[in-house]
Amino acid sequence: MSIRHKAFARFCAAVIIGALSYGGETAAAAEEAESRLKVAFLFNFAKFVTWPEPEFSAQPTISICISGENSLGDALNGLKGKTAQGRDVVVKRDVKLDQLPFCHIAYIGGSEKERIAKILRGTGKGVLTVSDIPAFVDAGGVIGLSVSDNKVGFDINLEAAQQADLKISAQLLKVARGVRGKVKS
Repeated sequence: MSIRHKAFARFCAAVIIGALSYGGETAAAAEEAESRLKVAFLFNFAKFVTWPEPEFSAQPTISICISGENSLGDALNGLKGKTAQGRDVVVKRDVKLDQLPFCHIAYIGGSEKERIAKILRGTGKGVLTVSDIPAFVDAGGVIGLSVSDNKVGFDINLEAAQQADLKISAQLLKVARGVRGKVKS
């Protein structure tokens, strides 16, 4: 089994374990479990997305930037010391709009709902946009997280990914709840 397949198997296992542990908890514990699961998704997205060259090669880290108020909180601390694609994962909090083009993954918090169109226009190429704002992928975001039946899942907008010059792994597409658009050759 290749390293990429092993990583994908771990990703699927983390999703299943997280989904199973998410139900039947107090509201605070359930919110914390949901946040940890969303952070696990962000980390795994870093493993299954290909960024454009040569810019990606020039970067020693993969930066996950958090913009706006969000519920991820302390769960982001779980990314400390993690690596993806041979690079250290770095979390940057409270990132402003003009800094997003310098991120690999931009997580857009729910407080930014009214500004989402402006934010998406400002991210540019090479930025994987992710949010749990409802209808995020319909607005032009790449990956939209959602909770249904106490399970976190995600939808992918392939057109938005291609406009950002990102390639989404077929393995990631298989575990998405929904995929909008088609892969262009």
